[in-house]
Amino acid sequence: MSMTEEKVIVLHAEMEFDTQEDAINVAKEAMKQCESPQDVPAYIKKTFDKKYQSSWHCVVGKNFCSYFTHEMDKFIFFTIRGHDVLLFKTPC
Repeated sequence: MSMTEEKVIVLHAEMEFDTQEDAINVAKEAMKQCESPQDVPAYIKKTFDKKYQSSWHCVVGKNFCSYFTHEMDKFIFFTIRGHDVLLFKTPC
């Protein structure tokens, strides 16, 4: 399956559509570039910190629970390649 045909399911988002697309594209790139699955969240977080200023937080995995506070309109939760990606921004 090509990257453009890859199924992504946005489970919840409070974020501008362009930023949602960017989050998905950065996650795809992270999964392509990172040798270890443990490096994927760091790649996504660092990319978003540079592009959209810090402090972004990222969790990537399967079957996890979370409870957090985020800045307004700075949150996305989606599934890609069988992994859930949680990305959100908090005040510094």
